[in-house]
Amino acid sequence: MSLYQKFDANFIIYLGFGFVILVNIFLPGYTNGFSLDPSIDLYELISNENSVVIYNDRISDPVFKKRIPFTKLQGFLNEAFKIPYQLSFNFLNLIFLVFCLDLLKKNFFLNKGSGKDILFSSLLFLFYMPIIFAFSGYICSYDDFLQYFLIFLLFNQYLKGNIISSIIIFFAALLVRETSLIFIYPLLVWNKKINISKRLLICVLPPIGLLLVFFFSSDSADSVSFLTTRRFFAWQSNFSNANRTIESVVCYFLILAFPIKVLIRYIRKNNRYKFLLILILINTVIVSITGLVKETRLLFLPLLLFFPLLGTFIEVSFKRKKFKLIEMAMLVTICGFLLVFYHPTIGRSSIVYKTYSVLAILFSYFFGKFYSIDIIDENKTQAIKANIT
Repeated sequence: MSLYQKFDANFIIYLGFGFVILVNIFLPGYTNGFSLDPSIDLYELISNENSVVIYNDRISDPVFKKRIPFTKLQGFLNEAFKIPYQLSFNFLNLIFLVFCLDLLKKNFFLNKGSGKDILFSSLLFLFYMPIIFAFSGYICSYDDFLQYFLIFLLFNQYLKGNIISSIIIFFAALLVRETSLIFIYPLLVWNKKINISKRLLICVLPPIGLLLVFFFSSDSADSVSFLTTRRFFAWQSNFSNANRTIESVVCYFLILAFPIKVLIRYIRKNNRYKFLLILILINTVIVSITGLVKETRLLFLPLLLFFPLLGTFIEVSFKRKKFKLIEMAMLVTICGFLLVFYHPTIGRSSIVYKTYSVLAILFSYFFGKFYSIDIIDENKTQAIKANIT
């Protein structure tokens, strides 16, 4: 890209980033602070009593206090600079999201992506449901952006072949959230320029370190109790009645339909797409059993590897496709179903989530119509296969 094109792309990306922040400030509900009052109190994004309670709960809980990096950063900012926990929470999320955007672009080019597609990938990342609705506020997004940053950084170093830094970053990602374990699979198969013994070191040493942290902690028994009595029973809530089942199915569709559609078109082009589909399947099963599907950020995790891949196989085409009557009828039916039967269990923000779901369906449809993913540079594909698979 020319300097002008690069500036223009960055401007649009960070304009979208600013919009995400505004959505989180003014969206009714937990994401505009912790007030249960319909009015928006912007000061609650700086300081509020609930954030102090949540912080103390995190550092005292036998399970969550092992996820130490984010809480340690918050504690340091509070003790050293007297920064309130809520302000440090939002500030850290802001910083890590900016880092994610930077690494998304870098990994995009490491995956042989073309410069003209980076704008689409970055904006798609920003406006994906778990990002636009989980930037700040409630505890459910507590460690997410730090984890996203570390996973992006892990694959940045891994694609460059830096073994020691990959081991250290993977261990840090596991400390932030143990769900980072699902990335062992792509680490084993992704970059065959790294010999198998080194790949095994990257995959084995960090989990061993995590187990040692758990083993030598004084409350390991409480962690085991949590796993056996609470962790594997969330599925009962996901499908406890018709409304919850509809909500869960809609969440699957909103988060997974578009990337799966794209990946399936190219599983014959590159084995990485098969690996990513398997990773998505593994994560979906785990989330369905151990987590609440309505917390769509849990489904989103393996898709971190999807966005830097887009440039390797999407070439923009403005050839208008004919609209088929049956497709339009299906589109209207799906949107009508969402408006009538989809009832998100997220309090006062439910109408916002419902509206977003309809817009997401429309986006996926019109993207498929106006942007062809059948056009692919075969020379680029062969170079990718030769270098990575």
